[in-house]
Amino acid sequence: MTRTRTALVIPFMIISALLVSGCTFFGGNTIAGQGVIIENFVSNPRDSVYAGERFELQAKIRNIGSSDAKNVYMELYNIETIFGGNKIDISCTERGDLCSPEITMLAPDKESGTEGETKACIWDCIAPPNIQKGISVAFNPSVRVYYIYSTSIIKAVNIASQEELTALESRGESLPLEDVSTTSGPVSMEIVVNGPIRYWSGEGKIKFPINIKIQNIGGGVVCNPEQQGCQKTDNWNKAKLFFETYDMSVNLICGSGELEGNLIELWKGQTTTLTCEIEMPVPPGSSAKYIQKNLIFKLDYAYFMDASTAVNVIGREPYI
Repeated sequence: MTRTRTALVIPFMIISALLVSGCTFFGGNTIAGQGVIIENFVSNPRDSVYAGERFELQAKIRNIGSSDAKNVYMELYNIETIFGGNKIDISCTERGDLCSPEITMLAPDKESGTEGETKACIWDCIAPPNIQKGISVAFNPSVRVYYIYSTSIIKAVNIASQEELTALESRGESLPLEDVSTTSGPVSMEIVVNGPIRYWSGEGKIKFPINIKIQNIGGGVVCNPEQQGCQKTDNWNKAKLFFETYDMSVNLICGSGELEGNLIELWKGQTTTLTCEIEMPVPPGSSAKYIQKNLIFKLDYAYFMDASTAVNVIGREPYI
């Protein structure tokens, strides 16, 4: 993608309620990550079947992140192989409507102690019949799980006049802690600000630098959630960053060349760091001691991850 030097100027919002991080729950054979995970993908009743035999492929997924997963669905692929110079495949059909509906999966609820919602998908399959006795053929069926997710973060920053900071130091006092609250998902965010932010009386506005560090930690692929999402390869390794506010006087300015509008791109699909500035007016009134601002960011993205299992098809006679 061709990049141009751009600036993102988005207003800033002060929200009193902090976001709460979610719980993480794991099951057997879990495919590691955050957000929606693949807990199991197996062949049932066993991973070795005879030519022409019926069996099932079963997938179970769970939402272990902090946000509800939207538009969740699964696709089966890689059910064919080349044997004797010819392509042979396992024939599979989704059972009912368990696999494809674009549903919402609820996140864990920390207050009630409930785990995140699970979803199961079953494919009824038939092993290829035309494999002779004495021969076995290995297959590696795969499942791909698609969904829409978001990650949010609130970073509290102290802003105080130089005079107030000097007065606090002389009294042996300090400013409140600059806490951070974030939701968990397959893409993480970190906001780095060296506080407290100082200003001098008579200044019209404050500018201070911040870093926004974004990392793909889910083991899958992050995508631009718009324009067909992960189904379109041009959308891979991208996400949309938002910084919204009721206070139109506070702006986020990013001129690093990493942004096109509010679309970011992750280096090699894994990470990116944005170098930005917060611009805001000096707090009014000479009596103001200090204020604490909550810097609030949200990342929206589509996501997919894969899992595979092994199926060994054993030939037999007579065969069709």
